[in-house]
Amino acid sequence: MNKPMNSVHVGLVGLGLMGRGIGLSLLRAGHPLHILPHKRRETAEELIAAGAQEAATPAELGRRSDVVVSCLPSGEAVEHVLLGPSGIARSDLAARPRSESLLVIECSTLTPEMGLALESAVSEAGLAFVDAPLTRGPREAVEGKLNAFVGGEPHAVERATPVLRAFCERVFSFGTAGSGYAAKLVNNFLAFSALVSVAEAIATADSAGLDQATLMEAISVSGGQSRVLDGLAPVIAGSGSSRSIVTLATANKDVAYYLDLARSLGTDGPVAHGVVERLSTAIDAGLGDRLTPDYLGFIRDRKASRS
Repeated sequence: MNKPMNSVHVGLVGLGLMGRGIGLSLLRAGHPLHILPHKRRETAEELIAAGAQEAATPAELGRRSDVVVSCLPSGEAVEHVLLGPSGIARSDLAARPRSESLLVIECSTLTPEMGLALESAVSEAGLAFVDAPLTRGPREAVEGKLNAFVGGEPHAVERATPVLRAFCERVFSFGTAGSGYAAKLVNNFLAFSALVSVAEAIATADSAGLDQATLMEAISVSGGQSRVLDGLAPVIAGSGSSRSIVTLATANKDVAYYLDLARSLGTDGPVAHGVVERLSTAIDAGLGDRLTPDYLGFIRDRKASRS
């Protein structure tokens, strides 16, 4: 039988912009929360003040928790936290009685192959696993309105869903482990290929002398409209900023992951290859740590330098 919501102890690994909102939402939902602080302690102190408890190592976090949520920047970081020398899989799970195995809800953006490998490794240690990468941003994390793309065994997904609903508005289940990661890569490929297209189109519009504010208004009621363009419209029109927190290095990594997936399935095509090439050019120019809206200026300036 599943535990009542307020008796499910949740461990949280990854206290970045998304992790902060996830933690606040978990506390608001009544979960006893245990956190693994980062070197920058601002978010940890905020969550501790709100009722969270600090663990010294991933293994200690695992011992305290029924469910662990991880939201980390890379596969290497996930492997270290789950499988490293003091990782969650090293927890002495007998130290705290529980009716079910410790469940890992992994919310980073990784590949399906990594999902299958992680599930296999943690299963050998007696843990359950689902991949549940997220969409939307820090504001929605605080509001409990993220979206989760979930892959895993049905029982594990059933256990994960009430915890995910503490910080997610929608939970989409795609099948076995790794399928949530696959769905997220498809989503991100669509988003970042749109970014590349928007940057080139807007540079062309600028060279053609079109008023950008009027163009954004016209496109908003026409076939070129998209969520990506909507988010970039204030930047293009010079009327505001974008809410994006994604770096170009992360965008490039995600599209490269998508291309690897498509290659493995025989569905890779010129668009994916082209987007990886274009984003790699920006990385090579030193823009890896810049946010995705800065790609618009990079393309505009490159076109201007050729004039």
